[in-house]
Amino acid sequence: MSNKPDKLSIIFVNYRSEKLIKSCMQSIVKYAGNIIYEIIAVNNDEKCKGLNDLLAETFKVNVIEPGGNIGFSAANNLAVNNANGEYLLFVNPDVVFVEDIFTDILSFIAASSKAGACAPMLIYENEKYQNSAGFRYGFIYELFEIFMFNKLYRALKKYYFLYFRKSGNPVRAGWVSAACMFIKTSVFKELKGFDGNIFLNYEDLDLCRRAEDQGYNNYYFPSLKCIHLDHKSFNDDYEKLIYQSYKSRYILSKKYYSSTGRSIIKYLNMAGILIRIFFVKIIYKGIGRNSRLTGYRKSFALYKGVHA
Repeated sequence: MSNKPDKLSIIFVNYRSEKLIKSCMQSIVKYAGNIIYEIIAVNNDEKCKGLNDLLAETFKVNVIEPGGNIGFSAANNLAVNNANGEYLLFVNPDVVFVEDIFTDILSFIAASSKAGACAPMLIYENEKYQNSAGFRYGFIYELFEIFMFNKLYRALKKYYFLYFRKSGNPVRAGWVSAACMFIKTSVFKELKGFDGNIFLNYEDLDLCRRAEDQGYNNYYFPSLKCIHLDHKSFNDDYEKLIYQSYKSRYILSKKYYSSTGRSIIKYLNMAGILIRIFFVKIIYKGIGRNSRLTGYRKSFALYKGVHA
């Protein structure tokens, strides 16, 4: 550890991730040695009773027990209320650091009064690019999502962001993933944290949009990378993942669209869900098929039952 007085609060939320946490923690110890940091864990998994004992064997971690699954946003906000660092790093337990990304990103944030959320490039275990940053959340984003042009949209983003990789410089982004997100504690609190109404997914898009609305710039660092295993805790629960994603998007539509815009998004999402149900019936089999269908049907019922 250096004598640098600034402290980083590293925060992660556990939900069915006990088998992954140690690898994440070990990589932090290996690559964050040049900074002063604390680690705060929020245990959202009521079935996991020994998280503190698991981590205490090797790591000094402040474990917070909220008494159940309070959601990703609320759990992170709870951790921030107990954090001492000038800077925050929100990191998923299924992230493994493979290099020192801490020094460069923290130095950049410290030097920029207008830095909002900042993040490295996330990659898969096979080192392939992972979708973890994008353009500003809004109507265009919704249209690509609804009509399953995700691959085209992500290909455009990938080309755009990797274009800047050789320069070694960060590039402005509309949003960066909360799977590994740095931000000043003062900025996070100014933005009033993650939206506690968003249980899971899209909390990062929302935070980053509010940061831009407040005059901050979000940055993506394509020359710095870490591995993200991506939703390993939800491998057997597509129903929850799908439903919570649509619920989060519904919350965002209420925040950012006019009544006319919400009506358009509502009916377009209902059409998109029906299209997805059709393809799930053709492509998938077994438990995965049933879980996905239930998730989409619940999502359709959500949009059908709301008033724009």
